Amino acid sequence: MDIFDKRRQSHIDHELQELFRQRAYQIACGYEDADDCDELKADPAFKIAVGRDPQDDPDLASQPTMSRLENAMTARDLLRIGYALVDQFIASYERPPELIVLDMDPTADVAYGHQQLVLFNTYEDEYCFMPFHVYEGLSGKLITTVLRAGKTPGPAEIISVLKRIVRRIRHAWPEVIIVFRADSHHTKPEVMEWVEAHDVDFATGMSPNARLNQLFALMNRSG
Repeated sequence: MDIFDKRRQSHIDHELQELFRQRAYQIACGYEDADDCDELKADPAFKIAVGRDPQDDPDLASQPTMSRLENAMTARDLLRIGYALVDQFIASYERPPELIVLDMDPTADVAYGHQQLVLFNTYEDEYCFMPFHVYEGLSGKLITTVLRAGKTPGPAEIISVLKRIVRRIRHAWPEVIIVFRADSHHTKPEVMEWVEAHDVDFATGMSPNARLNQLFALMNRSG
């Protein structure tokens, strides 16, 4: 993953790789707020995980350093991070699979305060983000994840994520069969047209409606 480091290199104490490791490990352990860096920067376990000697090496990054890192990320940087996750997924296979299932679902991430992209979601009855999580349905492996606003995704958002994943995977595995599996709010005409046009099979939910109820009633009577 190639992230351009715009900092003056002679004035830095924390390499980008160290910052990414520190942030990822702290989040994985339940410390999601950058403020937690101030309390954990001298923690021996985190220092070892990042690659620093817990006794002799300087402390890890503090909250201001971590916040500057996050605010310095560009849209192109975020896209590269997303691609890095897809590439990691591809590299996890010793040989190309015959079939993969793209399980896509936005999941509520409740937030507090006034963060960008936080919206009130009526279904969740919370202020939240609704990041996309895409897993491979047969193996359970993470393919990629994308932070997004706390609302139901529109067709353009869904297609934007799908097309990048499909293109990346098809480049590595030209013959793989791809199945898109998702809930009913992904079953939008534009999305269905896109997957059919790009030779992607699909199994998506359908919200109840009068026409479907009528068809089900007819099937039950005839069966």
